[in-house]
Amino acid sequence: MSTAPPRPDILITDTRDVLVGPLTEIGQRFSVLIDALVPHSALVVFTRECTGRPRKVAGDPTIVDRVTIAELDRIRIELTAGEIRRGPARVAGRDRDVCVMLDRTDTLLVLVPRGARASAASLELVRSLFTIVATGIQLQVHSASPAYLAESRAASAERARTVAELTEAHAVTLETILATLRSNDLDDARARTTARETATGALIALRSAVDAHRELAEEAVTTAFARMHGEVRSLVRHRDLELEMVAPPLHGRALPGEVAHAARAAGPRSSPGDVGAERGHAYPGRVELRRCATRRRYT
Repeated sequence: MSTAPPRPDILITDTRDVLVGPLTEIGQRFSVLIDALVPHSALVVFTRECTGRPRKVAGDPTIVDRVTIAELDRIRIELTAGEIRRGPARVAGRDRDVCVMLDRTDTLLVLVPRGARASAASLELVRSLFTIVATGIQLQVHSASPAYLAESRAASAERARTVAELTEAHAVTLETILATLRSNDLDDARARTTARETATGALIALRSAVDAHRELAEEAVTTAFARMHGEVRSLVRHRDLELEMVAPPLHGRALPGEVAHAARAAGPRSSPGDVGAERGHAYPGRVELRRCATRRRYT
């Protein structure tokens, strides 16, 4: 028997409640909201915007505590914005039947279904709700409140978890190679070939994981400046304002991800255009991005 969709007014109110509260718990609140539409045993929201805690999770700890960034990133790059896909995917160390969707903010939703297969209409409704939640996450990240920045320092714990994942993968690889070389069932040539293939596959996986981790942990200073430049320009382009954007060195050191997000949020919020507007006239302005901060100077 099909379940009647929730009333729009109740759904909108409940969606608002999902957006209110700690960002770290938004996955749990969203899981409660959509469980009647798409019953699931585990939910993972993966966003590259939130460098401190890229995974927002709810549900079965044997899944959500073991799902890796590499697995989520592999799913993400296979999807296009707005796409919904159902089928097998590797999650938490093994292939599982999942439902995944990607928002245009590049935020990924992974659901591990339970019970009967959800209808296409229910999935479309969840996708629409997810667009709101993904935008809410993006706005909270860009707000760069002191609470969020303090919470983002928990990134070190997430990175330690990544190191533990890689250590475990190394141990499995070494044990496999050792077992191959010790095997009495393989001659020398076959043992060397098998060991070489195992090592090659492990090296490829390691380099892919390290690259994905580096992209989450750091952002090139030129990329951060270009994104901030576009945001500030869009705010002041209709004002009588002369704005000078001082580009950073091309080979400047990368910024920690949370600092880059904070700088982009602080720059537009205290732009020279806002200062001039408050006093009724415009001022020349200068916005400069250096390694770990946004500096503003008005003349």
